[in-house]
Amino acid sequence: MGTSGQGQVGFLRMSQHHILTKQYEILIGWDRPLQYSVGTVWDKTPPDRHDEGIVFATLSLPGGGVGTIATLSRLLHPYVELPLHIRAALAEDQAVNRGNAFYEWNLAETDTRIAKLAGTCPTQNRSLQVLLTEGLFPFLIFFVKKCSSQAS
Repeated sequence: MGTSGQGQVGFLRMSQHHILTKQYEILIGWDRPLQYSVGTVWDKTPPDRHDEGIVFATLSLPGGGVGTIATLSRLLHPYVELPLHIRAALAEDQAVNRGNAFYEWNLAETDTRIAKLAGTCPTQNRSLQVLLTEGLFPFLIFFVKKCSSQAS
């Protein structure tokens, strides 16, 4: 019961950020006992191999984890671009040495909502409120820039 790592009993000792995209299931977190960030990526297509669909794991790296969120983000980039709010949450986990925490992030659903909004510029405060209340603040900057350039 004292093990640590992705998908093991380590959930008692590390923060877990479960990220869902259209193609991948991703688990990242801060491993409190080992003092590094970890990550595993599973392909959501049905596994036909012995590796259960794992396409990347920090456990395969020397040392089993990475020291910085920037490094983890770079390693995960072929599978997901970690949004700022997820990187900030992971940084907070590291800063307060958080363990025993569980988060879920559905980026597949977020992508769908953004795609629906991407075709039009917000002409009413309602569209901006949707971006803010649904946790899509990073995309507010995108829309402001997009609409400013269209108005020019």
